[in-house]
Amino acid sequence: MDVSNEELVGYLDGELAAERSETIRIALEADPALRTRLDALKMDTPAVRAAFDDLLNHAPAGTFGEATPAPSRAIGRRSALIAASLLGAVALGFAAGRFSPSTETEDWRMAVAEYQLLYRSDTLSHLVRQPGELERERARVVAKLGLDIPGSTLMNLEGLSYRRAQLLGFEDVPLVQFAYLDDDEQPLAFCVVPTTAADRQVESQNLKGLAAASWVSQGYAFLVIGDIAPDHVRRTADTLAGAIGKGA
Repeated sequence: MDVSNEELVGYLDGELAAERSETIRIALEADPALRTRLDALKMDTPAVRAAFDDLLNHAPAGTFGEATPAPSRAIGRRSALIAASLLGAVALGFAAGRFSPSTETEDWRMAVAEYQLLYRSDTLSHLVRQPGELERERARVVAKLGLDIPGSTLMNLEGLSYRRAQLLGFEDVPLVQFAYLDDDEQPLAFCVVPTTAADRQVESQNLKGLAAASWVSQGYAFLVIGDIAPDHVRRTADTLAGAIGKGA
């Protein structure tokens, strides 16, 4: 069945006509590949909707090809934007000069940075789940990634509250994101993607105004990123690199 990413986001948002929504629901039950695509697009849609509403309300006229649309007319366009941005191929917005179209689409870290700029405390603060649910979610996404990062490593990082794992995608490979809030309820992400790049040690960076630290090890690239203190980002990256390198 031919279902676009925009339709899948519309399905998640409840924006499709009832007949089309039911058709997609039935197709999802029968098509594992379609379910995988839906999983890659799942996210906290109310928070992202609020973020895009803010972009639409403040963007200069013509930013989206016409005068800034009213919310009732922006829904379909917003769904298309969310679908594109989640797959890491399109970057939109401004956010005080930090959030701009990326010309480095070959660099997955820039795509993650653009996505991370959408996050606010409210994106994650309401996510309070039972340990068993978090573990099932973790196991599902690391299975897709092909690298088993234990919950004991992910859920016990100093000064961070673990909130969720989700499967995204970048240039036809899985990209897994583990999301956290720090003690000030500021979002931080730990992301992993398969790579053919050579191994390298942890390096501190600044991506789109966000503190970041990245490294490559044994066929996987890793990134810790957030609008928090750079030394906290670096400590977290060093802890994760050490634990994962030991297979812990």
